[in-house]
Amino acid sequence: MRRWFVFSASELDLGTDDEHEVHTDSSGKSGGQKEKLAYTVLAASLAYQFRIDPTTAKAKTFHFVTIGEAFGRGDDSSAHFALDLFQRLGLQLLVITLLQKLHVIEPHVTRVGYVDKPDAGCRRWRSPSRRKAPWGFSRTIFPTGGR
Repeated sequence: MRRWFVFSASELDLGTDDEHEVHTDSSGKSGGQKEKLAYTVLAASLAYQFRIDPTTAKAKTFHFVTIGEAFGRGDDSSAHFALDLFQRLGLQLLVITLLQKLHVIEPHVTRVGYVDKPDAGCRRWRSPSRRKAPWGFSRTIFPTGGR
């Protein structure tokens, strides 16, 4: 079930606290502006949920978030914006995405894993080694029980 919310957000200049722009929804924005606004609203809601205060020292707490296919269609700069924002908030991410955006996500993560299903009988997990170039894989095969 999806719930839709009406929101209003103000962009403030950090130095002067002056209002830069007011967003009452995402209409009238370009695709990249809508993406950045959506990522900012997501990050703000996560910060609220986890009680993260970006003005204080980083707490040694675990703030785990799973993001599925969030960066698949958007532009690379919006994905970098989101990943930088999530990192500044101290979030630990599990990003599930298609290979087409791996080049964008990889600089922001510690580990990359790759799962594929070459046939109906097994799934493979591959973990690229950063020591081998460009994509040296260690390979493990998981039987799926015929599913």
